[in-house]
Amino acid sequence: MSEHKFSESEQELLQSLARGKNDPGSILELSRIYLRTGRADQALLLLGGLAERQGMALRSLALALSGRNAEAIDLAGFAADPEEDPNMLHMLAYWLNQQGCFAQALAIFQAALLRAGNDAGIRHDYAIALQRTGNLREALLQYQAAFGQDSNNSHLAFNLALALEQSDRLDDALAQIERVLAIAPEHLGALYRRSYLQRLLCAWEDYPGGLAELSVALERHLEKPGEEMISPYGLNIHFPDGKLHDRAAACYARQITEQAMNQGSLQPARQVKKSGRLNIAYLSPDFNSHAVGSLISGLFACHDRKKFKVFAYSLVKSGDGIQQQVETGVDIYRDVSLAAPARIAAQISGDDIDILIDLAGYTRNARPQILAMRPALLQVSFLGYLNTMRAPFIDAVIGDDEVLPESEESGFSEHILRLRRCFLPVTPREVGSSPGRGKLGLPADAFVFCSFNHSYKLQPQIFALWMKILRTAKGSVLWLLADRATIRDNLLAAAAEAGIGPERLIFADRVPLTEHLARMKSADLLLDTPGYNAGATIIAAAQAGLPTLTLRGNRILGRMGASLNKTLGLDELTCDTADEYLGRAHDLVKDRDRLGAIRERLENAAAEKLSIKEYCEDLENLLLKHYRQISVQA
Repeated sequence: MSEHKFSESEQELLQSLARGKNDPGSILELSRIYLRTGRADQALLLLGGLAERQGMALRSLALALSGRNAEAIDLAGFAADPEEDPNMLHMLAYWLNQQGCFAQALAIFQAALLRAGNDAGIRHDYAIALQRTGNLREALLQYQAAFGQDSNNSHLAFNLALALEQSDRLDDALAQIERVLAIAPEHLGALYRRSYLQRLLCAWEDYPGGLAELSVALERHLEKPGEEMISPYGLNIHFPDGKLHDRAAACYARQITEQAMNQGSLQPARQVKKSGRLNIAYLSPDFNSHAVGSLISGLFACHDRKKFKVFAYSLVKSGDGIQQQVETGVDIYRDVSLAAPARIAAQISGDDIDILIDLAGYTRNARPQILAMRPALLQVSFLGYLNTMRAPFIDAVIGDDEVLPESEESGFSEHILRLRRCFLPVTPREVGSSPGRGKLGLPADAFVFCSFNHSYKLQPQIFALWMKILRTAKGSVLWLLADRATIRDNLLAAAAEAGIGPERLIFADRVPLTEHLARMKSADLLLDTPGYNAGATIIAAAQAGLPTLTLRGNRILGRMGASLNKTLGLDELTCDTADEYLGRAHDLVKDRDRLGAIRERLENAAAEKLSIKEYCEDLENLLLKHYRQISVQA
């Protein structure tokens, strides 16, 4: 809020108090203004007088506003009394939720609801707290109840849409987004999610128009960001040239940094270690059955313990096999899924971490606020975010010569660290025998193209190119990952428009990784998606002996296929134009002997060049070299 706005609000509140309206909410808001404008004595005088007349909730809030957070949190434990003022309980619960004190927040939200009855505002914030703690089912019930009471609240309507999306109810989420836009046509978050859901559901008919609206709204936001925060992650999907992404990333990074400074949680400056082993830590919400987790889970056990002590900070709790592999592979594993960013940063700083590797960037469930608090001397972006973060709190990004050539350096704010091989780590996996084409619903003798990429990586242009490939390769089929009826229907409709019958598209459901690796053996050639390449999928394909035909694009996200092919000595499978991509696919269909030779080279190269131990040694040398450069500079 600007000083002018503060002044206006202060005058209105003072006039209200002068008229004898000494309600706690007005006093609390005036105290907040005094605190934000450097008049702490006046704020505490107001709060002190009010606290004498109110219960524990307000006393706790008074302590919080004066910066005595620890005392406020302790006192809040006595505040869940349904006889307290529900407005005070609501504000306290909201504050506790922001501090990461989730158990206390939920208890006080419940007390506030008990006292206030069916209050839509309390239900809304209670739903947010439930969602943050993973209780999505109850959160949805609370969102729906609140929306039933306050159906014109665009913020509430949008949060309900996000909860529906997180619950994997994508069609319902898209319908709810349309309701948000009916209330607030320029709602940036809703325009953003609409375009993403359209890509996810392959609902391409309305996508171009929605994308144009989103572009205009983003330009407006970047000119005057205000308080709204929009993660740039989705722009990697919608605008792969990077220009709009970079501006949005820089804006988002500034907002994240301001949040960290406002919380007063910047960690003490770290000292460079001149000798001895270093503490290296990995920060991620994806130590689970996620693409990042499946790639990196075998890396941690390979670290040289004479050089490094290895930590992992998990932002999401899952308990699955991959998370267990991570936990076993590190020296210290910390589940920080229910902790606030400031507490996590303090923990990292307290653990004396020298190198902090962020595996999430601005992706879902990431918490870049932690890195903005500077808990480690060297902070590195790796694997999870396939672009520049444009953030002053990220010192370096890890790639290789192919995904980050010198021509890309000007687009990155980070120092570029290049591995000597494909930057994607390969955790060893056992690949079982193929169940056979018959059991997979594949024709026995047809040439089988496949793409197991996530549906949001598909776009009309590449799908049209695939349909051309099917037309030139008579009798061939395209095997796609599509486990949702809406996606299948939309892809079949797009194929029909291109003159391709439904029998030429075969759809696969999601299966566990071991089954997925085995079934990939039944395909002939994986078709990569340009713009946003496959990552974990092409690694799985290499492990299964399945070659990948790729079209080189921009930045890390558009050059992963080229990087892997280069490491494997299969550069002939990397194309630079759509015509080359089409022609190469046609040649491989016609020349099965050539394709067979490529598969044999792939199997030999994968065994020789995708060693996780050698990869880890390369990574360690790269990190140590950069850390020593910091030491010399210091």
